Amino acid sequence: MKYSHIICHYSEIGLKGKNRPYFVKSLQKNIRYAVDQAVPELVKNVEKTHDRLIISLNEGVKDSYDLLFETLRAVFGIAYFCPALMIDNDLDSIKINAIKILENEEFQSFRVTARMANSVSLYSKMYVHEHVGSFIQNKFKKNVNLNHPDITCYIDTI
Repeated sequence: MKYSHIICHYSEIGLKGKNRPYFVKSLQKNIRYAVDQAVPELVKNVEKTHDRLIISLNEGVKDSYDLLFETLRAVFGIAYFCPALMIDNDLDSIKINAIKILENEEFQSFRVTARMANSVSLYSKMYVHEHVGSFIQNKFKKNVNLNHPDITCYIDTI
């Protein structure tokens, strides 16, 4: 699967007070410097959003994801990161892209976890869980397991 973005969640700097923007900007610069050293052709830009940093990837670059992930693991201040697709905020688009991502994965059970960063979202988390989960279940004929799934489909609206 070819991803268009990397979502970076940061750790302790989220707890800072009035100087939090300084630390977020510093982390943003550190990420940019690290990826420019390792895989300069892969990253388009690093932008700040609500409680996250989004790395936009250039199209057409292949086989550099492993090096990018290794580089990001070494950047101090990143709690975790995940590859992502930027898609339209409508339920049909979410369902179709969830299937595209999961069709190359081996699993017997799954779970859908949605997080809505903005309160202006068209759907509630539970609505997304139910409808996307039902769509995946009908397509793959796999079981839903909320406690110990083989794979989790994360849906994060920003």
